Amino acid sequence: QRSKARLDTDIWTPMKLRWKNQSSFTEFTSGACTVKLGKESHLLIGGLRLGKKPRKAVATVIRVNATDGTMEELAAMEKPRVSHSCEILPGNDLVLISGGTEGEGSTQTLPDELYTISTKKSLLLNIADSIMRQSHKLIRLEETVYGLGGTNNIGEDPSLVKAFNSQTKSWEIHSSHLMSEDTGEVAVTPFPLGSVDCVAGDSCQCGVSPATARAGRVVDGEETEVRYMSPQCHHSHHAVPSESQ
Repeated sequence: QRSKARLDTDIWTPMKLRWKNQSSFTEFTSGACTVKLGKESHLLIGGLRLGKKPRKAVATVIRVNATDGTMEELAAMEKPRVSHSCEILPGNDLVLISGGTEGEGSTQTLPDELYTISTKKSLLLNIADSIMRQSHKLIRLEETVYGLGGTNNIGEDPSLVKAFNSQTKSWEIHSSHLMSEDTGEVAVTPFPLGSVDCVAGDSCQCGVSPATARAGRVVDGEETEVRYMSPQCHHSHHAVPSESQ
């Protein structure tokens, strides 16, 4: 948002960001989180308002139309926050806004909340039901949202991977954990399972063949040994944390 540009294929295109009433948009923040609602629609949630230090976090929720560069402010979330993460839950109407702090100089981690897009209302979760991390990342793979990395209230970088249970509205510990012990400010992205391990049986040409594959792979294991990618390796599956990878 601060660059005021969008990436179309491999070209950066300038954008004139403005409110829906066509007035200039100046409410820039840093350390916000974003959720993709559709091809050209996004939510920009929280962050630090640019200005005098120490800067305080904001609770704003802004819908961004990437097609025409218009911004629409929705009802605010319960807690102003920065260094948080967010992800949309299955059903595409509920956004999980997770962790973070109140602003610069604050080390107290905030509990999570659930923001309903259709009603524009937010529900603050109990501390016991929250992941209680900052500078972590949420990622949704198929129907599950995972929480990875970050820092907890006592300054530790937890390697535990957690999965959000949409029924109980709470986090559960995943059976595997991250290999790294330094997970603060972690970057997370989905990628094809074929680039991690061999998934096509005896004729597979993606990574290590079943005869030589090891028990542990990316999560709770060793680095992959992908030697080259064939056309058969490109498919839509994501690398969900599991002991088989």
